[in-house]
Amino acid sequence: MEISKIPYEVDLVKMYEEQDTIMNSEEYQKYFRYLVRYFEKSDSKSKKNYVSKNSVDGDFLLQNQKNEIKIHPAKFVNIDIYRMEALEELNDILYQLSFLIENRDNITDEERSQFEILKNNYIILKKHLDEIKQIDKNYDSRMEKLYDEKLQIFIELSLKLQQREEIYAKITSQIKVHDKNRLAEELTIVKKGDKMTRLELSKLKELGAELKINTSELEKWMDWIIACYDYLFIKKKLRELDRIIDYELSIHKQKSTNLLYEVPYSEKKKM
Repeated sequence: MEISKIPYEVDLVKMYEEQDTIMNSEEYQKYFRYLVRYFEKSDSKSKKNYVSKNSVDGDFLLQNQKNEIKIHPAKFVNIDIYRMEALEELNDILYQLSFLIENRDNITDEERSQFEILKNNYIILKKHLDEIKQIDKNYDSRMEKLYDEKLQIFIELSLKLQQREEIYAKITSQIKVHDKNRLAEELTIVKKGDKMTRLELSKLKELGAELKINTSELEKWMDWIIACYDYLFIKKKLRELDRIIDYELSIHKQKSTNLLYEVPYSEKKKM
């Protein structure tokens, strides 16, 4: 691909942002089905399934006795390679332009025409390089926010772990697993949203009497169970955030390698 052939009007930032929507659209799915049909092996023994396949001016044609389908293929660009090659071409263009400017007193019509071509190519390349820079800037901004959020969750997790250990250190007597589960059941009942709410003192005394556990000691176990729940909930938030980060890394790599810059289409007409 000649890198200066990506049309000026193509907005690479917009294509990056809309690629998923375009490729999930019904129109794109229809195009893809026709494309698969074009490249799959035809069953020449079946008149019903038989199609002729041709290529005209870069478009693919599928034909049978009833219909003709024109498939205009999608075009993709690896923006990392494009950036590298575009920068090299820009330097070459600037060198050629400077040479023509220095010899402007004896410039020929052919050289004037060459100057215009070089200038236009420079404008196109510079525009798309700026767009790629903006894509990188937007991506870096998103990732910076995600990593900042991850750092805050790590800090929150560390503080909660410290709090849990401090609460446990104050506990002076162990209780049975059954009693812990019974206390946890009561706390689950009063859980509001994603937070466990401490039992009211009257309810705690009632439960202590039932389990034959000192109210003060049961209160410490209650606080420890709540701290454990909070710790696990924060770890869950961290796992969910890691999935988002992994997705962003994967989708950026995918789009950077294959950025759609020309939307495909297909046309079906009667023969």
